[in-house]
Amino acid sequence: MKTALFTMLILSMLLAACSSGKTTATVEPTVIAPEATETTARAAAPTAAPTAAPSPTAEQPAPVPPPEEELVMLRANPWQWVAFTNPVEQYSVDDPQNYIVTFNDDATLNIVADCNNAMGSYVTDGSSISIQLGPMTLAACPEGSRSDDFVKYLGSAAIYFFKDGHLFIDLMADGGTMEFAPAESVDSPLTASSWRWEQFTNPAEQLEVPEPNKYTLALIASSDMAVIYADCNTILGTYKTEGKTLKIDLGTATLAECGPESLSDRFLTYLQDELIYDLVDGNLLLDLPADAGTLKFSPYDPTVEAYKVSNWDELLEKALAPENCDAPGGVLLADTPQGRYLKAQGLASTQEQDAMEATDAFQIGSNTKSFTAVLALLLQEDGVWSLDDPLGKWLPDQAAKIQNGDRITLRMLGQNHTGLPDYADSVIGNALEGDAFDQTSLEKGYRPEELVDIGLQLREPAFAPGEGWEYSTTNFILLGMAIEKATGKTLDQLYQERIFEPLGMENSYLLMGIPEEDSIAHGYWTMKNGEVVDVTNWNGSQGWAGGSIVSTPEDMANYVAGLASGAVFKDPASLEQMIAFGDGAVAGFDGYGLGVGRWEQDPRAWGHVGQTPGFQSLFAIYPEKGGRVVFLTNSGSCHIGLYFMNILNASPDLFSQELP
Repeated sequence: MKTALFTMLILSMLLAACSSGKTTATVEPTVIAPEATETTARAAAPTAAPTAAPSPTAEQPAPVPPPEEELVMLRANPWQWVAFTNPVEQYSVDDPQNYIVTFNDDATLNIVADCNNAMGSYVTDGSSISIQLGPMTLAACPEGSRSDDFVKYLGSAAIYFFKDGHLFIDLMADGGTMEFAPAESVDSPLTASSWRWEQFTNPAEQLEVPEPNKYTLALIASSDMAVIYADCNTILGTYKTEGKTLKIDLGTATLAECGPESLSDRFLTYLQDELIYDLVDGNLLLDLPADAGTLKFSPYDPTVEAYKVSNWDELLEKALAPENCDAPGGVLLADTPQGRYLKAQGLASTQEQDAMEATDAFQIGSNTKSFTAVLALLLQEDGVWSLDDPLGKWLPDQAAKIQNGDRITLRMLGQNHTGLPDYADSVIGNALEGDAFDQTSLEKGYRPEELVDIGLQLREPAFAPGEGWEYSTTNFILLGMAIEKATGKTLDQLYQERIFEPLGMENSYLLMGIPEEDSIAHGYWTMKNGEVVDVTNWNGSQGWAGGSIVSTPEDMANYVAGLASGAVFKDPASLEQMIAFGDGAVAGFDGYGLGVGRWEQDPRAWGHVGQTPGFQSLFAIYPEKGGRVVFLTNSGSCHIGLYFMNILNASPDLFSQELP
């Protein structure tokens, strides 16, 4: 991973740990003579709380509140535009190095838009971002340039998030998503990684650093910056290399007292010397002058460390922290080889101040798609149809409306493999776009045929059937219609008979209209103007086979267990077909099967996410770890799915932990 990528990612955690009484000044570390250290005892004992420095005086400015983790990641390096997706098109950017945006610490930004340069400013609030464009050169770029589009899209930024080291910016009014990669820089092995201090050795002692993650060094090639974390202090300096010599000039720093056992001063004292560096077996060795000792560092990925949690309680706290998600509450359920973790947090209703309960019901949104895919596979097991049947065999009128509709199969519908536009971008977005909330649009009912017609009117298919992947709820409305046509039964009957009842899902159902009062937790959406609106009364007919099941955490756990084991099917080949993930990345997944997606291949993790205006849900299955997770929240306006999976994948030991 490039050094510039997320080198300052854990700044907020370190600053938060020592923000009381900090000042900014030139570092003059106390020189501490090397001495014997009781490493084992210190590593086993809890770290002492830092001693607060004196309160700020007139000469000492008050400490600045620490930035949020995501904001630090945003500012960590320049970003180059690599791809764009919206309901109309999906493309990779030619010459991404010609389209660069840099988010500066002072809330300004610099833009390179092919042959034009621009300046501007930005404001963030949690995961929301607003970009105000300033002066710009007006050169006429070559034919085929995306200069104008690049600037226009940035001016419509609404939400930002990270996945696999890339930055994603969602545009306002479902205008699309921009994908960015860290801008390329020329890195040497010294600057190609962040480093954490593991060991110090000299003729008098060998010190194993008790908490290496607290003592890290990153050298950023693009700016000659040295970023140093020394326990509860953070230092921003510069560095120079000549041959194998490394010289670090310590610049501004926090000056908190980190506690009697801290190695902060000692670490900084060592780094002030002119050092000789070498790379041995992937580790960085820094030799002090006159054979005074050697510091050993190992490669360090601050991206993973920033997401990592040590237990399930921390995962729930982190996922629902205000800077990460604006949900009033949520429920986390995890089934592991050690047992079950189940906990609710926050509020089910902000108006009544009702506490969230682990038995509360939630709208699960697009997780409904996997249920519809299960029904389709069960009908194949019954011999009712083959998933390779053309859509026209079961819905000839619908197939006739669609460009190349005669080439679409039932399997392509379940795989998001048709190129059909997503009606939900129009129908569900109507109530929530702009500055005014539209209750009438939220509660409006639709027939499935109407939803399909709305989708088909948005644009032509993005690609021919079977020649790409694009997430579209329209596919699952058609699949649900075909299921009803083939069976002569309603979809809600089939969910009950074929899935809910066999798996003991006693509190789950298909929401066909507005929820009955107090039947589910209240759901909320934060408007672009900051107003939080209660959207519990969303009409479920707007999601139907693609997004309208209501369920509880325990019911969802039963369903996920049935999927993971294959018990929901009679034929093991059905599960194999469901999780035959293609190579096309879609909607945050690196591969899509039948109504489910794969996030990771190592460790393997698959499942789905769901969203309605007032709720979000997620289930994840880790086959090799024997673990399954269900997460439900009552806000639809934060992008919790990818963030939650980043936390989970950065914390692989959770599934082996003993549970109380």
